[in-house]
Amino acid sequence: MNDEELKAYFLYPNGTLRNKLNLLDADELSTVEFRLVAHNAVWLLRHGYTIKNMDDFAKIHRFLFGDLYA
Repeated sequence: MNDEELKAYFLYPNGTLRNKLNLLDADELSTVEFRLVAHNAVWLLRHGYTIKNMDDFAKIHRFLFGDLYA
């Protein structure tokens, strides 16, 4: 896959990251991302989730960002 194909896959034509909510405005996406990730991070902290191995990093990333990005 070349650079242009990668850009088309991950970005909307205006340069905003493709997302599950189809938000095209970068500022709006940033605000939604911040709130969603902050909410999920607080949940993890309150529930005492611990990292036991490298796979846990991927699980945390998926938990934090999975509602917004594929």
